[in-house]
Amino acid sequence: MSRELSARIVAADKRWVWHPYTEMSHYRQRVDPLVVVRAQGSRLFDADGRSYLDANASWWSCLLGHGHGRDAQEQETCDRDRTSDSLECNAPTDPCRELHAQPD
Repeated sequence: MSRELSARIVAADKRWVWHPYTEMSHYRQRVDPLVVVRAQGSRLFDADGRSYLDANASWWSCLLGHGHGRDAQEQETCDRDRTSDSLECNAPTDPCRELHAQPD
């Protein structure tokens, strides 16, 4: 993913997406959000290829990890429908940001 695309995703996110449990004016002015492009097991990967431990213990991925065989069907549906649970953890995936950048 190019830095230009990553910057467009962040700009769209800050303009259109409301993050629950987040003081949005602070977020828009001071936060440089992580652009997550993929996840595997307990790791998230950003647009630059860096790996992060996913420590959001309130989501089901903490039990199985990302990409586990048990949730493969749900993940395929998620990818196909361009939806994600990560909107609430302040690290929305690029498909979510793109989707929300195009309001009806």
